[in-house]
Amino acid sequence: WYESLSEILKYNHLTTTDWLYQLLLLTVKERICVLSLTEVPNSSSKGLVESSNLLHDYDQSIESVAETGPSPGFREFHNSLLKHHQGQLAFHTATFLLKKTKKGQFHWREIKDCSATLMLIAWQTIPIDPKVNWLTHAPEKQQNAVRRWYLEGSYRCSQSGHF
Repeated sequence: WYESLSEILKYNHLTTTDWLYQLLLLTVKERICVLSLTEVPNSSSKGLVESSNLLHDYDQSIESVAETGPSPGFREFHNSLLKHHQGQLAFHTATFLLKKTKKGQFHWREIKDCSATLMLIAWQTIPIDPKVNWLTHAPEKQQNAVRRWYLEGSYRCSQSGHF
């Protein structure tokens, strides 16, 4: 499902400055990364090479949205979108490195400093407050996105803080 959406979005360059397009693009890329890093017992999961490629694609999508800039009148939403996804990228990258270590491709001593730094960045990226002033009169889809980010950010901070 997410991979299909990602392919559709890849060829839709007409609305790259639209906040809804940017939200959908980064949400889809992040969800694909989460699914690729999730280990489900008795099920096949994505390989490490594919997870690495998906993380790179997610990073490039964040960079693309940052360079494109906000839709007129939606600067606060754009800044929050980037802040949330930068924190998520740090968390997922640290998770990826730990997964590689678990599979024996790295030794713990080699990877602990890098993953600890990424987890610290993820932990320091404070979840977006769903009660900020600019959100009061924002479209409902933005309000829903910020509420979801708050939950995802809280989870990220909890997990990275325990690391």
